[in-house]
Amino acid sequence: MSLMDVYSPGRSPGDPSAVGLNRRKIIDRVKLDMRFARHNPMMATYRQMLFQQIIHVLRHLGMLSDKVKELMLAENLVRPEVMQHG
Repeated sequence: MSLMDVYSPGRSPGDPSAVGLNRRKIIDRVKLDMRFARHNPMMATYRQMLFQQIIHVLRHLGMLSDKVKELMLAENLVRPEVMQHG
């Protein structure tokens, strides 16, 4: 999706009314992308792999508290077995 996709035909990107008229399109597109990011299994695996590295760093720095562990598990950001290592 490019910026030109959200502007009405005949309106320039600098026209304030063009942005106001198409704000809904942008918001709807972002919501769709967020639903995809939260519910797609491949995206969940990607997040878990990314946060596995973050957990390693937090553990190394001594900042991996029980509350942080609970929050990451509740949000499905890490697999439970990752929290048991270390």
